[in-house]
Amino acid sequence: MLPFLLVLFTLTESPADITHRLGTETASVVSAPSWRLLQFHDKDDHGNCDGEYAYQFFYEVPSGRLLSVTQNFESPVTARKLAGDKASWTHRVTRSGYALLTTDLPGGRLLILPGVTTDSEPVAQAQLIRAADLKRLYPEIQ
Repeated sequence: MLPFLLVLFTLTESPADITHRLGTETASVVSAPSWRLLQFHDKDDHGNCDGEYAYQFFYEVPSGRLLSVTQNFESPVTARKLAGDKASWTHRVTRSGYALLTTDLPGGRLLILPGVTTDSEPVAQAQLIRAADLKRLYPEIQ
């Protein structure tokens, strides 16, 4: 399983930077007129893969701007394990009642843990976005 590398991304990486950092050239690419998604399996443990991609990189088209990075975990982990005991988490709820935990990271980035309300709950996914893009990518946030 890939280690938790999500917080090392700056959201300025190009697709070439991503493939170099992950040490793989095998990405699944899904495109639409306004976005492009690069998806990577965990190359070290693909035999035990649950079918989900380990990493997903969501780019805006035509600007090429990296909007978000998502890491899926094969085994759930807690927010404390991901960001440490000193992280300050904010509980957010969408208008439809969906819960998110967020914590600010250096460089104007935001780490998002979907579907949990406390830092001790296990999560299977984490997402990294620019804090300035929170309302754009999650318009239902209250």
